Amino acid sequence: MKEIKITTGTSTVLTPLLIMITMMLMLSITTQAQTEQKPRRWHFEIDLRYQQELYRHDWAKGRIADLEFVDEQLIYKGMKDYEDTYNESRLDNFEYGGNTLMLYELYDLNRHMSIGAGLGIGRSFTQEMWQFPLFATLHYKPWNSKPHTYLYSELGWTFTNAENTSGKGVDGLMFNLGVGKSFNLGSKKRLDLKIGYHLQQLKYKWHFNSFDFTYIDSDKIITIDEQNDKMKHTLHHLQLSAGLVF
Repeated sequence: MKEIKITTGTSTVLTPLLIMITMMLMLSITTQAQTEQKPRRWHFEIDLRYQQELYRHDWAKGRIADLEFVDEQLIYKGMKDYEDTYNESRLDNFEYGGNTLMLYELYDLNRHMSIGAGLGIGRSFTQEMWQFPLFATLHYKPWNSKPHTYLYSELGWTFTNAENTSGKGVDGLMFNLGVGKSFNLGSKKRLDLKIGYHLQQLKYKWHFNSFDFTYIDSDKIITIDEQNDKMKHTLHHLQLSAGLVF
């Protein structure tokens, strides 16, 4: 599988930070507007998450050069279609993890169900890229016991500040599913602890222009045609998080 060439654009990093500051200002406005309202329906959460990669699935599809040795001569037969997959377990290597800071608003539809939306900023320990997930979330409390136990799911899209050698961006689907517990810290605050499954896809296109190739110990020049590939990495994580809800 081909590697991603990373570039770090300052504007790509600063934009989500500015959005986060805006959301924190919304927090203060939201909490002040609700001081006299009972029950409160709007909530703001700041969530710090750790993701440990457990399993990785890579997929690639495109066209590559079809080369073959004939009578000790390297023959270029043109371009051929290919599709390749690769799976790797990461259970024995804890270097493949990362941290993400999430900010989001929740609205209580009733005593059992809440919906919301948010964004985050994260960075893995091994991939030199910043990740910016945008997502919608659903919380469901099937039981009335205290501390409250709830199920949560999140679905969204993650953007990054990375790009491959062709200058195309790297982004992909994000999905989370897990269970959480809420502990009251006062009349207007609570601590949420969660454990769950985190899926992150990273998709991009790979492009090579036509180029000349000379085999070792040979004067013969082979012209390789233009190449276009599609790449997708699917990363499966265990996710642990702790958040403050206002």
